[in-house]
Amino acid sequence: MNIKKFLENSNKLTKSIQSKKAVLETIEKSLLITTDATLIKRLKKEQAKIRASINEDVRNQIKTINLIEKVKDVTLRSLLEYKYICNMDIEDIAEKLAYSVRHTARIQTKAIEELKKFYKSA
Repeated sequence: MNIKKFLENSNKLTKSIQSKKAVLETIEKSLLITTDATLIKRLKKEQAKIRASINEDVRNQIKTINLIEKVKDVTLRSLLEYKYICNMDIEDIAEKLAYSVRHTARIQTKAIEELKKFYKSA
């Protein structure tokens, strides 16, 4: 797997975690209003499966976090965290970093090149 696919997978994991979290919230609301013991049992079983799946996604996300932490330059590291952990788009990252979108895109290219050095050894 190359670095771009690795980072894209990290974005997918973030989205997956967010959607599963929303499903958990829905299940928890259902548990508050239902009185059917069979249904409660099924909901709790689904809840446990989703939590286990979230845990697996988080374990994989930690691999990305650990890789990004190897980048010493704070700006590059921050950009990578915003993009691939927080799932922010380039415009929002530019605003956070107080750079133009174009300059932020250049920084992103540099950040990925820096990350490649560590990805090969990871």
